[in-house]
Amino acid sequence: MLKKILALLIVAGLCFSTNAQAEVKKLSGARFGATYLSSGELEKTIDSKLISQYGWQLETKIAEGSEFCGLIEWVFLAGGMEQGMFLPSASSLFGLRNEAGMEFAMGPNLSLSGIGMVVAAGQTFEKGELNIPVNVSWVFSNDSQGAPSGHRVSLTMGFNFGS
Repeated sequence: MLKKILALLIVAGLCFSTNAQAEVKKLSGARFGATYLSSGELEKTIDSKLISQYGWQLETKIAEGSEFCGLIEWVFLAGGMEQGMFLPSASSLFGLRNEAGMEFAMGPNLSLSGIGMVVAAGQTFEKGELNIPVNVSWVFSNDSQGAPSGHRVSLTMGFNFGS
């Protein structure tokens, strides 16, 4: 029993010491872009297959001083305003970014068309404290009955900076 407690304390100590060494940076900023809608339920209710997007991104960047850093992102968008519609979406992404700024992330997406999975890739350009992310994302989703509700492919860009 003593060995188990000792092992647990050692593992907990390693976890806390690793987290203490990690550099955590919080970034946030505006995003804008466009989304292409494939055939599906959402596309049937909208006049165009292309809608505008505007929103905000919250990012937590976790670096250990290596070639890659971890990313945890929340992206909140409102689309379709040019058509007098409010089409909100929220994505939670988990991924990696390399030293050159190339990134890949994926996670759940929640929108009026249902819950789906989002896969995103892009490049973040750094200009001093300002970051300029450019991303392509793909959301594939089904409605509550399991029928395809249409894929969404988006190109977004914006800026973010640390707090």
